[in-house]
Amino acid sequence: MVRRGNRSVHVRLIKHLRETHRQLGMLLAFFMIFLALTGIMINHGNSLSLDRSKVEVNWILDHYNIEAPDKVLKFSLAKNKSALFVVGKQVWLANTLLFTADNDINSAAIWQQFIIISGDDNLRLYNHAGQLVDVMDKASGLPTNIQGLAVNGNNIYLQTAQGIFLSNDELYSWQLQSKDKALDNWSKASTISAAEIKHYQQLYRQQILSWERVVLDIHSGRFFASLGVLFMDLVALFIIILSLSGIYMWIRQARARH
Repeated sequence: MVRRGNRSVHVRLIKHLRETHRQLGMLLAFFMIFLALTGIMINHGNSLSLDRSKVEVNWILDHYNIEAPDKVLKFSLAKNKSALFVVGKQVWLANTLLFTADNDINSAAIWQQFIIISGDDNLRLYNHAGQLVDVMDKASGLPTNIQGLAVNGNNIYLQTAQGIFLSNDELYSWQLQSKDKALDNWSKASTISAAEIKHYQQLYRQQILSWERVVLDIHSGRFFASLGVLFMDLVALFIIILSLSGIYMWIRQARARH
């Protein structure tokens, strides 16, 4: 009698478990597919270029509170009728991102067939196609604490905290001038329109966030803040319950067959 009673309890339990298992499985099917797909995307992020693909969708950028600096500098490059734009640490030639600087960019000008860009402690040379030609810093004899540059013919002058330095033609030797040389062609930021400021602020924002980060945050629920994380925890808990109930029913059925 006890064994028969226990058997009837197990039969009722299996019946209820089977119905709960079916309903819970239907409810969780979407989320299991969703987690599987986003997990595959994360595992193959490099081959899918998710780590290199930048988010350009404004509402997602707004969701992450990504803002651009208020200040945008423009340096006119007369010879190729183009301009260099500096937004924060990003340096743009037209709509091409040349590089992201480690320090502040203070000047840019045309020298011979190159675009020369000065930061606090380095000079960068690019051709007019935006390809990097050379980088000079303290290790190559460049003065430090650069505040600006001027191009006078084939000569380049650097304004520094120690005074004005003049380069040789190869830019690998710099000599401090005995007296501050009076020049009227120091590189200065030119007038920039409101439309240009808005355009380059948008380009700046589009370089910050990768799709890999977005997919990771969606997969974990962090995209939806703390409630999203809690919800994904509940989904994971229900998947565990679903798995355990399935294992239990399989074991009971296997014993019944034997």
